[in-house]
Amino acid sequence: MPCDDLLCFSVWTSKRTLPSRRTRAGTALVTTMFDAISQEEALVTQGAEDLGVTPARSVLVVEDNPDGRESLRLLLELLGHHVDVAADGEEGVQKALASHPDIALVDIGLPRLDGYEVARQLRTALGPRVLLIAHTAYTAPEDRRRAREAGFDAFLAKPLDLTLLFPYLGGKGGRVRQRPR
Repeated sequence: MPCDDLLCFSVWTSKRTLPSRRTRAGTALVTTMFDAISQEEALVTQGAEDLGVTPARSVLVVEDNPDGRESLRLLLELLGHHVDVAADGEEGVQKALASHPDIALVDIGLPRLDGYEVARQLRTALGPRVLLIAHTAYTAPEDRRRAREAGFDAFLAKPLDLTLLFPYLGGKGGRVRQRPR
């Protein structure tokens, strides 16, 4: 069954497609691997290694769209990261203050507190220790300026280009990229 407009993940090897099964995650279909395979066989894993992604970052995803939130959670976990999620800005601030994540990937258009206010509060409370990444469909120059002023370190437009996210997860050299300009 094709995914149509739903976000689906599949794991491929360089030689063959791995058997998979579909499971429900929120309302999105997510293709998950069920065969036990070695890490070097999975293109997702090998691709992350090729890009130098360092596993085991703690990442907080603050996203009000349940499908987007769950898809990001699953993808980041597949890459070896520890992931927590929040469905609105207020919950995101509470979880970040309790867990002190390495990275917060925050949508801008959130209920209760918008992403700008989430960034201001986290930057004030956690300082430069947390890497704040805006992940949003609001991509006008004014939105980028407001994100910078609110304290975001990076701005990634939706839909997410994974090659732009990987360096922030601890890319080449094993360090988390800080405050790019």
